[in-house]
Amino acid sequence: MKALLLARGENAKRLYERTVDANRHLILAMQAGVLSGCLKEAVSYAKSRWQGYQNIIHHKQVRAELGRIAACSLVAEQLFRAAPSDLDGKASQVLVGEMSITATLLGIQVLGGVGYMEDFGQEKRVRDAKQLQAIFGRKDCMLQDLCPE
Repeated sequence: MKALLLARGENAKRLYERTVDANRHLILAMQAGVLSGCLKEAVSYAKSRWQGYQNIIHHKQVRAELGRIAACSLVAEQLFRAAPSDLDGKASQVLVGEMSITATLLGIQVLGGVGYMEDFGQEKRVRDAKQLQAIFGRKDCMLQDLCPE
């Protein structure tokens, strides 16, 4: 399939920015979905994995990590549902993007070494969180836009 160049130079930059701005709510939905999947996978694994004569979900440190992931997931869902108006949702997108990366890395930690031997999907969520931020993030630009004058 032959590619079609839509714009170049400053026109390409403006087109990209308009596209991201117009789809900010969808980007938040994708980030919230990554977080939700991360939480479900981590909790499911923690309920099924035994260590020290009990499921690891009963270990305090694992519960704390799951709590961190749950907090990120709940905040992301609330920000998505609130249809943020803060500078067109830039603050929400930056925060949810950061939370999705942090939470997916915590999800990998909950799985421990088994995440290297079997495919649980957490590693794909880390990739997805980073890609969403890289493609739609423009984090440094958005942070500069949010900085008070």
